[in-house]
Amino acid sequence: MAVPEHLTKIFKYVDDNKTRFIDVLREAVAIKSVSAWSESRPEIKKQMEWAKSKLEALGAKCELHEIGQQTLPNGSKIPLPPVLLGQLGTDPKKKTLCVYGHLDVQPALK
Repeated sequence: MAVPEHLTKIFKYVDDNKTRFIDVLREAVAIKSVSAWSESRPEIKKQMEWAKSKLEALGAKCELHEIGQQTLPNGSKIPLPPVLLGQLGTDPKKKTLCVYGHLDVQPALK
């Protein structure tokens, strides 16, 4: 069965831009945004700001919204990571797509 032409174009685009995609991924994973480590909370915020800048470079309008604090088991409080909201386009005739995802990660198994 032949691959549909529109998929062939997408695969070619991915292949042609592989190095750039890998470089962007390298930037992303270099940020130690491990949500299980309270001491890495500034890195999670850095990850959110990184993602915001990437979306804005694509033309999206973005905002980071603070959502409060987290109380740790020892009673101390740290800021929760902000929520990133982005919008690409405002044409009311077009469909709306909502994408939800996490930028923070869990620690790797040893």
